[in-house]
Amino acid sequence: MSDINHPQHYGQGPFECIELSGLYDFCMGNAIKYVWRHKLKGQPVKDLRKALWYLNHTKGEHGLGEATAMVTWIPLGGCARLADMLDQLTEANWADATPFWKALEDNDLAGCITAVEQLIRAEERTTPS
Repeated sequence: MSDINHPQHYGQGPFECIELSGLYDFCMGNAIKYVWRHKLKGQPVKDLRKALWYLNHTKGEHGLGEATAMVTWIPLGGCARLADMLDQLTEANWADATPFWKALEDNDLAGCITAVEQLIRAEERTTPS
């Protein structure tokens, strides 16, 4: 696997990270990327804080009260394909982030933010300073 085309930390999981993150706008895609990889690159809290920054930026752009679609592109296979990807991540508890994947599937930005905040607290308790 090439470090450029298919980095190992994005290829671990039920599918490649870009298959999911590419369906979202830049900020949500980056949040997904950082949640996806936070256990794989040795700096989990830093990656989760980056994810939180992108989520809060999205919140600032759209506001939590607005009904805004976080998905930019509907994948081949439609919404069922997207739901299937998120179900796979949830069932695998990928990156110990089930609440994040569920909130993402529900198009719940506030839930995504809460899930990442909880992940940060959990990592801070277990990661040596």
